[in-house]
Amino acid sequence: MPSGRSSAATSFHWSSAFDLQGPRDHGAPSLAPVTMSPMAVFSPRIASALLTLIVSALGGWIFLLLDFPAPWLSGGTLAVGILTLASRGANPPDPVVNLAMLLLGASMGVGVTPDAVGQAMTWPGSLLGLFLSVFAIVGLSALFLWKVAGWDRNTALYASIPGAMPVVMMMAADSNANVPRVAIAQVLRVFILVAIMPSLVSNIGGGAPVTAPLRTGTLLEFLILAVLCPIGAYLAYRLRVPAGVLMGSFIVSAVLHVTEVAVAPLPPLVVVLSFIVLGAVVGRRFSNVRLRELPAILVPAFGAFLVATASALAAALAVSHLLSLPLEQVFLAYVPGALETMILMAFALGIDPVYVGIHQMARFVGLALLLPLVMKSRRKL
Repeated sequence: MPSGRSSAATSFHWSSAFDLQGPRDHGAPSLAPVTMSPMAVFSPRIASALLTLIVSALGGWIFLLLDFPAPWLSGGTLAVGILTLASRGANPPDPVVNLAMLLLGASMGVGVTPDAVGQAMTWPGSLLGLFLSVFAIVGLSALFLWKVAGWDRNTALYASIPGAMPVVMMMAADSNANVPRVAIAQVLRVFILVAIMPSLVSNIGGGAPVTAPLRTGTLLEFLILAVLCPIGAYLAYRLRVPAGVLMGSFIVSAVLHVTEVAVAPLPPLVVVLSFIVLGAVVGRRFSNVRLRELPAILVPAFGAFLVATASALAAALAVSHLLSLPLEQVFLAYVPGALETMILMAFALGIDPVYVGIHQMARFVGLALLLPLVMKSRRKL
């Protein structure tokens, strides 16, 4: 890192806030082989990671008892977030996270049917609506943080850009923006989304949770998935696809299911365990947030979240009406969240993960490609 950057910028390890299983540096989870000595199993770090997973499971179980939607994801995230703010816990080991993403990607393919693929004819108009909604979300959120909360313009702008967090954080560090404030605002948005979005979407009219079809699949079908999904995950990772492990496994599983080559849903227990890991990982995004910094940022960041969510809902209402698409499906595709988290939330809520995934991916890639050009032109003005 160049020496000219401020100490505030260096106090954050950005990789903890980035999208899971995509291209990264800074020591985030990867597919690289991991060597571990036998004594490492008993290390304090492993014990802390185990505590984090247990807390995630307990949070999910409590939300399940309270009949919350997507309980293992939202409950686990909230519980681990509280644990992390108390300076306890640790990130789950990289191989565990990779395995969970691989299994969730394979599980999501169950929701891909020929009928769902046939509905893709309506997506160009929906993608156009997404493009317009991003301008509304960024513009109105930044205006709120700038005019109402009193943040400087650069900090307000970078804190309001949804998705593409690696690019946003790098660019914020190269500007005069308050990098810690941007990082906390971005992480808070993802945390709040995972904590409350399942209930909100269900109240709007979300589908029933995904359940396994009546057929269980043959041994051959499971073997096909077990061989091809890891290959797809590896190729997507090597090609630097965002959330590569998840998306690569999902794409392979989707193709196998829609062609009926392998229609084999994973056991529900495997899916639940994978969501427990995901809840732990999302909750740990607060690992670089200082508790004393939260009060001054929490209220403005939550206000900006409400503005962004209202903007996404307004756009979703219009597109849902014009294209006769389910409102909860369009809303979850438009809401500004982390790529892999929103796709998995769609799967957990019984909403078409292909539709949500295509839209979230389009926003991620579009922002990653356009932001550097837009900001470069802005600095010249």
